[in-house]
Amino acid sequence: RVYRYGNAYDKDLIYKYRNIHDKENYVVFYGRITPAKGIWDIIKVARHLNDIDIVIFGPISDRIRVRFLRNLPNNIKYMGYRPRDELYSSVAKAKVLIYPSHIDSFSLVVLETLALGTSVVAYDIPAIRLIYGRLKPVHIVPEHNIKDLVNEAKKIMNMNLNEYAKEHEDTYTKRFLEEHSSWENVAKETMDFIYEVLGERSQEHP
Repeated sequence: RVYRYGNAYDKDLIYKYRNIHDKENYVVFYGRITPAKGIWDIIKVARHLNDIDIVIFGPISDRIRVRFLRNLPNNIKYMGYRPRDELYSSVAKAKVLIYPSHIDSFSLVVLETLALGTSVVAYDIPAIRLIYGRLKPVHIVPEHNIKDLVNEAKKIMNMNLNEYAKEHEDTYTKRFLEEHSSWENVAKETMDFIYEVLGERSQEHP
């Protein structure tokens, strides 16, 4: 089942942090630092974007901590777990979020990043394709294709700001963000699903 809402962001991301006109020349990633979220893919990307900083936020798995920190290219800046204000301000100023996740549901990272006014490059996994595939600021490439990740990131980095803003001001994207700014929609959809399941079970076991 693909939920219409599934997740929501807090509206203060729009009012307090959103930025589509004053970008800085760096790439960002935030989330759990694990192989499933594509952390080794990001290291490979960094080696092809050696003139661009990649700023990474998030908690790191103990299982990979030593290997991750030992293999960081010079252009990766690992910030660890940072306060909410610092995280959102940094994501809003970045021009691209690289999000090479291999396993996901309704990604809150992608949703928040769009609300912050930053474009996304992500893999063509089902959750990303089905939920975000029609949004212009979400650029999808084949899974495991590092070359395409790099090329798409470079393409966005080289956009002029008018072209960049036009993607984010697309009518469908603005409507999508408005629909997903309400946790009430998420709660109602969840309750409808619970009632549906309970109804099916009551019919199975009268």
